[in-house]
Amino acid sequence: MAAGMYTSTLPLVGSATIPQLTGFGGGAGLLPIDTQIAAGGVPQTAALSLTQLAAWVASITASTATSTVHAATLNTAGGLITTEALTTAAGATYTFTLTNSLLVAGAPAPSVSMTGLTNTGGIITLTSVTNAVGSTVIVWTNTGTTAFNGTMLIAFHI
Repeated sequence: MAAGMYTSTLPLVGSATIPQLTGFGGGAGLLPIDTQIAAGGVPQTAALSLTQLAAWVASITASTATSTVHAATLNTAGGLITTEALTTAAGATYTFTLTNSLLVAGAPAPSVSMTGLTNTGGIITLTSVTNAVGSTVIVWTNTGTTAFNGTMLIAFHI
């Protein structure tokens, strides 16, 4: 699997060169993220405060679920979902439904990030995140040359 993390709100995020952060007082330091967009593309980099990052991580890691047959229910603003062991063939798509009572009509789809947990085959490419009332459908494609062979970790935040 390719290094990095795949997300619905940013391009592939690989290892970035992070300069020494200054201004930690009150969370003023910013953590740069290299979006790997070609030079001149907008945005080339994004940044968030350490306080924002800490709040986001805390909200996601506090709530976890394990999926069964393409679905999971987690009624929180953010969370981590471990999929069942996947064997999705190269070139095939996988559709997953997150049921969440906090998803309402007209709201944007949640931010979704995915990475292999025990999986070492294939390449995860997040294809779409479609919001509905009470649920969202997440679709990803195996763009690698081998089948998936383990679990995936889905992180979401509404």
